[in-house]
Amino acid sequence: MQNPQPQQSGDVIIETRNVSRLYPGVTALDQVSYRVYRNKVNVLIGGERRR
Repeated sequence: MQNPQPQQSGDVIIETRNVSRLYPGVTALDQVSYRVYRNKVNVLIGGERRR
C-alpha cells in the first residue's frame, strides 16, 4: 500500500516517519508516517481495541 502525498500548503510542525509499535501478538502500527501542518485540522482515528 502506498502512502498518498499530502498537499504542501503550510509549515510542517510535527512529522513522524516509519513508526512501528509491536505488542505481544499484535502489530499496532506498521511503518506509519504522519505530518501535522500549522493552521490545518489534523485527525487521527484509532481502530477497535481488543483485549
